[in-house]
Amino acid sequence: MNITTSDPDKKTKISILIVDDQPDNLRTLSAILRDETYTVRQAISGKIALDAVQANPPELILLDVRMPEMDGYEVCSILKANPATCHIPVIFLSALNDVNDKVKAFKAGAADYITKPFQAEEVLVRIGHQLTIYQQEQQLLTQNQQLKKTEEMLRFQAEQERLMAQIILKIRQSLNKEVVFHTTVSAIQQLLQADRVLIYQVFANHTGKVVAESVVAGFPAILGKSFPEEVFPLPYHELYNHGRIGIINDIYAQNLDMAPCLIEFVEQWAVKAKLVVPILANEKLWGLLIIHHCSAPRSWLSSEVSLLSQLACQIAIAIQQAELYNEIQSFSNTLEREVYIRTLELQQSLNFEATLKRISDKVRDSLDSHQILEIAVKELAVAIEAQACDAALYSLDRLTSKIHYQYVVPGLPTNQGQEIQIRDAFEIYGQLQKGYCFAFCQTQATNIRNHSATLVCPIFDGQLEQPEVIGDLWVFKSINSSFSEMEIHLVQQVANQCAIVLRQARLYETSQSQVKELERLNHLKDDFLSTISHELRTPISSIHMITGLLMGLTNQGETFIQDTVQSEAHNKEAIHYLRILQEESERELNLIEDLLNLQHIEAGVYATQPIPINLQDWLPHAIESFEIRAYNQQQTLQLEIEPNLPTLTVDLSSFSRIFTELLNNACKYTPSGETIAISAYTQGKNFYLSITNTGSEIAPEELPHIFNKFYRIPNNDPWKYSGVGLGLALVKKLVEQIGATITVQSNNNRTQFIVQLPIIE
Repeated sequence: MNITTSDPDKKTKISILIVDDQPDNLRTLSAILRDETYTVRQAISGKIALDAVQANPPELILLDVRMPEMDGYEVCSILKANPATCHIPVIFLSALNDVNDKVKAFKAGAADYITKPFQAEEVLVRIGHQLTIYQQEQQLLTQNQQLKKTEEMLRFQAEQERLMAQIILKIRQSLNKEVVFHTTVSAIQQLLQADRVLIYQVFANHTGKVVAESVVAGFPAILGKSFPEEVFPLPYHELYNHGRIGIINDIYAQNLDMAPCLIEFVEQWAVKAKLVVPILANEKLWGLLIIHHCSAPRSWLSSEVSLLSQLACQIAIAIQQAELYNEIQSFSNTLEREVYIRTLELQQSLNFEATLKRISDKVRDSLDSHQILEIAVKELAVAIEAQACDAALYSLDRLTSKIHYQYVVPGLPTNQGQEIQIRDAFEIYGQLQKGYCFAFCQTQATNIRNHSATLVCPIFDGQLEQPEVIGDLWVFKSINSSFSEMEIHLVQQVANQCAIVLRQARLYETSQSQVKELERLNHLKDDFLSTISHELRTPISSIHMITGLLMGLTNQGETFIQDTVQSEAHNKEAIHYLRILQEESERELNLIEDLLNLQHIEAGVYATQPIPINLQDWLPHAIESFEIRAYNQQQTLQLEIEPNLPTLTVDLSSFSRIFTELLNNACKYTPSGETIAISAYTQGKNFYLSITNTGSEIAPEELPHIFNKFYRIPNNDPWKYSGVGLGLALVKKLVEQIGATITVQSNNNRTQFIVQLPIIE
């Protein structure tokens, strides 16, 4: 009997209910399913879903796990607790991929589990699989119901036909054909007092065999004997196939239309009279129910013919029932076996997913390649119950492969560190270098682990300039084992993770090497700046001092200039040149001092001496020189000091340099006619110094870099403003040195620097 599990013509009649509180998910799943001509219904909450199922139960439910008010687990539990809906398969939908969530789903009664985002092919395959199981269960239930109806019908007939009650009862007591046959021939032989009753089964080639017999002692038994086609010719076969009943009262009667050879054939079994009724099972001739009377001829009564015909029908029914029962049993066993296998596959799949997730999480969370690969080979070996698992890497010249990481079950020998010459096993490594993953068994002794089923997969790095295989992953199982597609897929995925690990390690080593080189260069640069600054400071200081002495001599009217140049014009020109020399030497000296101060701060040897400062008196005095400069540059300089400012305890040298450098920058970059505003105030336990200038603005992309050493804003003319980009870098370091912070804001054609310093009480 063939059992149809799916019918494409009936697919439109299959109703699927989608339960999800997200309209996008409902639309996506509905589109996927309607394309497959399913009848799709939707529910946006658990309560609506329960009402919809109660009103019109679907064949399958797609149920979201996370929903407000009533989640998927509660909805599934309610459905499974209701006898009217417990048979409906439920497939959970969730963005979660945790094993505990899946276990909870299956405990709630789920048939399957689909993880978001949805893959159309996966959704259709899982739905098709569950609908197949559901249809098979329904078909099995229908068949069982039909079987029960047949039993009830037979029992009703048995009650109506009292003369057949005992025989039919015995027939109905067993679904085993042999038992039914034996019971029937024995009952008929006793009931009709026949010498021999037998059931003869006819095969497709017209040969036959006696499968049941009840014979009176003294007459030959023919049970189990087979007969050739000649015993049952094709014409007889056709007649019996159309329901013909053979009645022979006396085989020696003159008017008997029976071939002499057949008379001779039955004589050897002492047959004098016989009655033959066809057994038609499924409207085909299955065999014959035959009664032999051997002691003498016998006139068969119509009631005997009728009884035998009914019994033949009962035998046919018994045969059909037995065959149906056997098919159902076979189908049930097959279904149970398939469900069991599928359950094992799902469990194995979950285990493999968990193994791969642990390995990938380790890859993501750690840069220790040695630890990750050791864990990977162990996790892989345990997951697929292998005896050993190796991770081997190729040498740089790609002539050898060395086992760097290995896991071996206790009791088996290890060979970690073993090197294999690739040329000695090129039939294996040649395929690996082409990217093939394959399994094999050793047929001869090699350096590779013998007496085992072996699966080897290349570790392929596709991120290199020339992608290549950099190693291989070996898995060993017992010699009579094999590798499933799921296991091969897991090994390939782990090999991909190993490639990622090795690539990360290589990149990390490269980056660490670059960092060390940059640190070395930075130290060299700092040493150079420190040395050159120190070497330059002494001669520049001397030049500056001598220039000052010369200027002093000139200004006092001494004879130095007169001795040098005789005319007043030449005297003024010499004074001008000396002044330029003094200013430039002072500028160079300040630059060298800035470099040395930066080096001292970064080296942690910059000396500070905090002292109390009265800002009410100090700030007006500090801006005096800048007032003249602002006036000469046609700028407006404003000072706003909050009344009753507290005394500030800070290193005066550092604070003064911060203030003058910020104010110097403001004067330098503020156009004529614009304003420079200085504000000193407190908020909470912090002191704030704000210097704001209008008429200039720093581009947003330049703001993060203005405190870098030697950085100058590229939009400004480097020859228009003096400096090499150390001022703000020194300000930043000094601010940090005194425990303060500095921020800068530049927008709406204004730039503001704010220094924030905690007030020490």
